[in-house]
Amino acid sequence: MRRNRLASASPASLYSTPPPATTSVRMPLRRSAAAITAAVVTVVLPFLLAGLNIVPSGVGAWLLRLTPTAGLAIQQSIPRYPQVASVVDTVRGYWPLSPYAGFGVLCLWAAAALGLAFVLLRQRDA
Repeated sequence: MRRNRLASASPASLYSTPPPATTSVRMPLRRSAAAITAAVVTVVLPFLLAGLNIVPSGVGAWLLRLTPTAGLAIQQSIPRYPQVASVVDTVRGYWPLSPYAGFGVLCLWAAAALGLAFVLLRQRDA
């Protein structure tokens, strides 16, 4: 009689397994502290630099377009009109990209991280 692996696993082992999203960041770095630092630098830092106006508004808008922070544009509540010239202000809910374009940028970053993890897995465990 076959036993289900999940049924025989202890609860502690289920909680110790990292979720797939963190695995793609953790795989190339091999250390949890480095993976957390890389995730914070690529997601949180551009949002803070642009939101607190530490960098000029043009640089901040490009940071919000090119980094994984663009995925937060899915929360955009103010529609973007091309005839209205407005300052990008993430605090008020305005993002430089449309919601689906920001989500697409986030998907490209996730695909790149998974691709890098796949290549490194093939090289290290060959």
